[in-house]
Amino acid sequence: MDPINSHWIPKVLTKHWEFKKGKFKVYNFDTKKISEEDSKTYFAQENLFSKQEEEFLQKNFETPLIEIFQNAKYGSLDIKKLKVYDALSLFVMHLIARHFARRGEKRFINFILKMDKKMLANYAQITRAQYDILKFDIPDDRR
Repeated sequence: MDPINSHWIPKVLTKHWEFKKGKFKVYNFDTKKISEEDSKTYFAQENLFSKQEEEFLQKNFETPLIEIFQNAKYGSLDIKKLKVYDALSLFVMHLIARHFARRGEKRFINFILKMDKKMLANYAQITRAQYDILKFDIPDDRR
């Protein structure tokens, strides 16, 4: 079986950092230097998740948000699809679960992976009832 390249910080977030296809610059706080890194392997670990787990996370969290993150850099956060709103509502939980999985704690990611479409929608609704999604406008000259 081929190894699965699993990103613990999803590429849907890092795509906008690329200054050329597949490359972005990273500041290392320890060395105080900037380096050019490969976006395919940086923030990634082989076999952190199975192919099925990666597909589930991409389908339910990352793919619905691609369009919104692309438009967000132009100041638009107009959400018209409930699936996108649900994915955005649960995105922080998804990121935290990926982070803990990277550290060897799979309990949180396993909780998410056991959810079906209805459970995800219900959990998103509960999350929205407790928390607000905020929008911060960042001027073009400050990005």
